[in-house]
Amino acid sequence: MASEPGLGWFIAPTQASGGLAGGPSAAHSLQGVSDGELVSAGSKEARLVLVPGFGHTRSLWQRVEEALSQMLPRLELSVVDLPDALSFEQTASAIGELGGQASYCGYSLGGRLCIQLAVSRPDLVQSLIVVSSTAGIEDKVERARRLEADLALAERALKLGSRAFLEEWVSQPLFSALREEALIAERASAYPPERLAHQLDALSQGRQPSLWARLAEITCPVMFVAGEADERYMALAAKMAERVPGALTRSLEGGHCLPLEAPRELAAAIAQFLSRLSYPQQR
Repeated sequence: MASEPGLGWFIAPTQASGGLAGGPSAAHSLQGVSDGELVSAGSKEARLVLVPGFGHTRSLWQRVEEALSQMLPRLELSVVDLPDALSFEQTASAIGELGGQASYCGYSLGGRLCIQLAVSRPDLVQSLIVVSSTAGIEDKVERARRLEADLALAERALKLGSRAFLEEWVSQPLFSALREEALIAERASAYPPERLAHQLDALSQGRQPSLWARLAEITCPVMFVAGEADERYMALAAKMAERVPGALTRSLEGGHCLPLEAPRELAAAIAQFLSRLSYPQQR
C-alpha cells in the first residue's frame, strides 16, 4: 500500500492497471471533476446517510453527527433505522428508498447493507464509506456455518430476552466499547427479542450473497475505514479496497466500534473524504 502524504491514508493498488488508484487519472478523482454542473460536498445540496449496525439505534452516530456538523456545516445529515421483516437485499433497497440519492456511510452490518445498495442501486449512491465491515463470506461452506451459528444466536436472543442477550453479546472482546449500562439499556428498549432475532437471521452474513465478486462494479468514490486494533477488519478493508477501482482505505486509532470509540476522528476522516468530492447537482 502507498501512503498519501500527511493524511494517514493508504491507497489500494488497482488490479486493472497495476499502479495506484485514486490519483489524478482515476475516473472519480478525489480532487473532483471539472465538467458538468457540480456542487461541492460543503454545499447545502450534499447529503450523507448514516446506517447503523446490528442492534443499534440512531444514537450510535450522534457524536459523529455533531462533529460533522461542525466540520461540514452545510452537509445534510440523516440516519436511517434498519427496517424489519425484510430480507438482506430488501433491507438494502429499503434503505435506499429512505435515503434517496446521497453519500452513504454504514457501520458493520450497516456497511454490508450499503455495499449491497451500491451494487444494486448505483444511481442512488454518490459515494460510499464502509466502517468496520465486509463484503460477506466468499466460501459457501463457511457461509453455511455462519448461518447455523447466527440462527443459534437468534434462538438465544428469544430465550434470554434483549437485555440479557445484549449483555452477553458485548462481552465479546470486539465489542468492549459497547458495555456501558445506559447504552445496553437503550438498545434493549429499542430492540425486542424478535427484532434482534430477525437481524441475526435475515441479515446474517450466512444469508447475504457474497458481494466480493461484485465490488469491481462499484464506480462511485469509496473509502473503507477500520480501527488499528481491529486486525481482522483492517485486513478485510484492505482486501475490499484492492477490488474497488480507486478506493481508499483509512485506519484510525481504535477497535471495531469506531462511531463510539473514535467519533471525532471518524468524522474527520469522513469530512476529508467528502470535501474532496464533487457531485452532480440534484434536479
